[in-house]
Amino acid sequence: MPPGCPKIYNTPEEKTLANRAKSKCSYHKNKDVSKVCSPRTHPIGSGRPKLYHTPEEKMLANRAKSKHSYHKMIKAISTWRAVRYQAETTKYIASMLCYSLLMIWIGTDKF
Repeated sequence: MPPGCPKIYNTPEEKTLANRAKSKCSYHKNKDVSKVCSPRTHPIGSGRPKLYHTPEEKMLANRAKSKHSYHKMIKAISTWRAVRYQAETTKYIASMLCYSLLMIWIGTDKF
């Protein structure tokens, strides 16, 4: 005997008919809108209530959000800054090295 439960439906037609019956039963059970949807607490079109009523409240909330985000990501941000700084200084040192070699090759040592 193969592992698992035995098949309930042997043909695709049996499976389709059983699925139709299940869907029809579910449709009739949930036909009444009051069972499916909860009654509205706000009128249609009112939307979500505002959290911040003045520009100052909005600005303070944005500051708090940014501060929270910064402190949450401080390790990653410092790593990114270090990598970027290292790339910029390496690029600067390489350009100065090329410039000094060029000046030596031309014959002047002035920068």
